[in-house]
Amino acid sequence: MILETLSHAKGPAMNAVVKLIQMALLLLLSACAPQLDPAPPPVQPVALLASGSAPITFYRLLFAPHLARARATQLDAVLASRDFPYRGTEEFSWLASRLLRQQGYTVLGMESMVFGKNDWDQASLQIGGMVEQLDVQTGRHGAVSVRLDIEWQLFDAMQKRLRYTQRVTGHAEVVISTTEAVFAAFGDALKQLLATSDFVAQVSPSSVPPERTPTLAKATSSTLLFTCPDTPGLELPRDLETVLQRVVTIENGASHGSGVIVSSQGHVLTAEHVISGLPRAEVRLRSAIMLQAEVLHADAHQDTALLKLPGRDYPCLRLRLHDRAPVGALVYAIGTPVETELASSVTRGIVSAYRQEDGVHYLQTDAGINPGSSGGPLVDAAGRVVAIVRSKIVAKNVEGLAFGVPVGEITRDLGLVAGHRRF
Repeated sequence: MILETLSHAKGPAMNAVVKLIQMALLLLLSACAPQLDPAPPPVQPVALLASGSAPITFYRLLFAPHLARARATQLDAVLASRDFPYRGTEEFSWLASRLLRQQGYTVLGMESMVFGKNDWDQASLQIGGMVEQLDVQTGRHGAVSVRLDIEWQLFDAMQKRLRYTQRVTGHAEVVISTTEAVFAAFGDALKQLLATSDFVAQVSPSSVPPERTPTLAKATSSTLLFTCPDTPGLELPRDLETVLQRVVTIENGASHGSGVIVSSQGHVLTAEHVISGLPRAEVRLRSAIMLQAEVLHADAHQDTALLKLPGRDYPCLRLRLHDRAPVGALVYAIGTPVETELASSVTRGIVSAYRQEDGVHYLQTDAGINPGSSGGPLVDAAGRVVAIVRSKIVAKNVEGLAFGVPVGEITRDLGLVAGHRRF
């Protein structure tokens, strides 16, 4: 009101007074606005030794819960923005994987997301981060400044222990968008981690004892006889609980996958990348009982594996071997997506098509598949296993493209024979 009243006054002297008052108010507002600390000069990552690094992957980036409860400022708008992936999504993983590869690290993960190749769960070491503070300031001419406080963590996936932690602050100032500024600050924070000699020492191959064994060869000269008693009248979704009793979670270090019991003797089918060449695997039953299974056969090319649980008389699911589910048939995908607490999750879709690539046959489905679902069964309406989940295509604007290996291909490849009773 003061400026509006004065602006209607006449005379050069009064105009000068108005301009002085406007300048004073602008200076006062600038002084009250939150100011970010000046960005430090860019850092250069420490060069790796000639031996490179142990197999490493970027696991995820999380934002501390208190950030979601921050004051009603521009930060809230950033966190609520529909185009801002603020909870560990693939954009951060892709940026981190690219930066690590550029610096010569042996990175597993994001190899070819267009074709569903993502070997992150085979890495010995995992990098993750927790964002403790995110400050955003918009300056003149559209410039956006971001400060990102991150606690980095390096986790040993095989020994199940935290090897290294470090807190850093990433800075960025761009004239594009707030989202791009956050990504740039994230990259700066990761470079600061890579510029720490202690971190580089922790990821050297000599610091990580070899825990894995070469992938077991598939069966070629012998066959394996196994049986699964019939369950008359099984019908889905009515009898889903009966089917869920036959699906398991397979834990491998910090990662996990799914599997299905296919014989009363305790044989379990899963994906090879779930067990990652290990001779044994921890298997969690629906009852929460943990058992150690032996890896009998595995085929990395087809991405299938056969495990054996101790003992016998297990409830099991029959394989659909005498024919294949027709295109358009209903199928249920069962597994443990994302977290082990989500075990026994069920999604539904159809058989979309049958494909062949590099000598491997696939069943294509639009059933919902997520990390951790790999190795789980695709089951038809009669409760028979038609395929083992292998992968999905992950890309922007792409949905409903997941793939499994038909059980007929698996039994032929691994030398499995159904005994006493036709499946």
